[in-house]
Amino acid sequence: MDEILPPYSAMVENLRDRSPARLEALSAQLAPYTDDRLLAPWVARVQEDIGSAGLPVRINGGIIIKVQVPTELQNGRPMRANLRVGELKGESIWLDPNSSGNFEFYMTAREALSLG
Repeated sequence: MDEILPPYSAMVENLRDRSPARLEALSAQLAPYTDDRLLAPWVARVQEDIGSAGLPVRINGGIIIKVQVPTELQNGRPMRANLRVGELKGESIWLDPNSSGNFEFYMTAREALSLG
């Protein structure tokens, strides 16, 4: 279990750790424990999660979106941003470009927002 729990925990916490190859490797690691009297219920749950992509995806904290709009397309006009993630909706705001010409929009998630 010492070899299985760290990669599974990483997949729960980080989308980058959920590649098809890593999911397949985890599934192969779980296979020997499917009939284990103590671990079988946990193994079945993990297999169900990774088989159906049921691992929870949540946003905790905030969301930052950076957009590059070429200067010729800006034409001196102000930029407006709207953001909606699930039931969470950001207010429409006008943005000024930062020092590198990018527009940044930040929205705080007041609670863990489920995306799955």
